[in-house]
Amino acid sequence: MSRKSRAITFGFGRFGVNVFSDEETIDLFVRTYRSFISELKEGQAAGEIFIEKSGDLSFKTVRGLLPLDIERDGSLVTVASTGLKGDFDLTTFSGEVKVAANLSVSLMENFFRVYFSYYLLLNEALLLHSAGMELGGKGFLFVGQSGAGKSTISRLLRNYGEIYSDDLVAVDLSKEDTQILSTPFRGEETIWVGRQTGTRLVRVFFLIKSDKNEIVPVERGYAVAKLFANSPFVNSDDEMVDLLVERINSLLERVEFYILRFRKDGSVKEVLL
Repeated sequence: MSRKSRAITFGFGRFGVNVFSDEETIDLFVRTYRSFISELKEGQAAGEIFIEKSGDLSFKTVRGLLPLDIERDGSLVTVASTGLKGDFDLTTFSGEVKVAANLSVSLMENFFRVYFSYYLLLNEALLLHSAGMELGGKGFLFVGQSGAGKSTISRLLRNYGEIYSDDLVAVDLSKEDTQILSTPFRGEETIWVGRQTGTRLVRVFFLIKSDKNEIVPVERGYAVAKLFANSPFVNSDDEMVDLLVERINSLLERVEFYILRFRKDGSVKEVLL
């Protein structure tokens, strides 16, 4: 594709990628992910992704994200779904994406969720299925797969702190004080607040909806298994397993971790705050 396209930097914290595409696509990026867009920063981002519209691909608008087909061949990761096919190299974190002409934000987001899951893992960080919040100046992570209550807990606590995301949160392990970072990947858009500065992570909670509010200590093995299960995309790549477990253990050495059983009536704040 032509390299004469408009470019921006897309990312969060110290993690970013330079994105090149036509004006319409870049405008859509900026409108959708405003808090995570900046002017092109050559030499400061992970790599370069070129997005091209293709008449050979079709896309029917659906609610939510689409199922993905992800393949790995050496250092090349290929991502495909209805209306999208792209790849990126794990050594340069550069690549190309072709999307349907009737472009949808969900098409691009599918690709970049995979992209950043690998990029973070290979750069002393994790991308976790979780809700992240700052409460009382401290960072809390509420971990769980779809239906566990990430969006619910975010709604219940939104008046007492700031939501980083209710679906995917970045955890930066590169410094002694582990930081959580807001990402552009959210669950329920109406409760999401993007933020570029991080907060020190102090506690990780594994969510269970219940008829009572209770914080329960858990064994480390349970925590490792839960965090592994909630590390999307990279947890199904056999070549990434050892590194993923290493990152998870590094996280658990730095923070407290518990099960959080919680009621959906808002009273959970009494055991957390």
